[in-house]
Amino acid sequence: SHIAYSRQLAIKGLVIEDAFTRIGKLDVPQRVRVEGSPEEGYRMRARLHAVGGQVGFFREGTHEPCDPRQTRQLLPATCEVLSRLAAGLRSLGIPEVHDLELSENIDASQRVVHIDADASVTLESMAGLGVSDGISGLTLAVPDRGRTRVVVASGDPHVVDRFTLEGAEVVLRRHVLSFFQGNRFLLASLVGHVAGHIGAGDRVVDLYAGVGLFSVAA
Repeated sequence: SHIAYSRQLAIKGLVIEDAFTRIGKLDVPQRVRVEGSPEEGYRMRARLHAVGGQVGFFREGTHEPCDPRQTRQLLPATCEVLSRLAAGLRSLGIPEVHDLELSENIDASQRVVHIDADASVTLESMAGLGVSDGISGLTLAVPDRGRTRVVVASGDPHVVDRFTLEGAEVVLRRHVLSFFQGNRFLLASLVGHVAGHIGAGDRVVDLYAGVGLFSVAA
């Protein structure tokens, strides 16, 4: 955030160009143009940390929590939800939470949080949190015979994204822990750009397809 946004886009273009030329050994005939987006509230997914009753990102090179509001990457409403969740964990006396995975859909009408904690944290101890205002689902990592399984503490562990592509509605349902594109403002244009290169009758292989963002849209 300390770099002017126009310069950020130029640097990202240089990173992509470097990957093509240095790693791929390919010539890039012209400068790579990176499409910009609004700078604030763009992230739909984030991994946060819980330290001393606070939930946030780590400051660079430290394990000190940083209020996510300072980064402006998350929506203000999302930051409010995280603050209430942190307060709920404190009030229930659950200090053993380490990390939280956040996933919300494009319009932020659904928001799911996954909690990683010590083995002492159980579904019963989490019952007091429930589905609160702004959280549509809550999941918990539970140790199980040397492995970790994910259980639903409350609500629905999925969110549903909807966007329009060439007049058709694309609907994608994804789990809180599923990989997904992070920028809500660029999602539709990214998929449209890729789909625009596919001709009628073309055969397409979507490697590491995830929830099918490109393959379902195609």
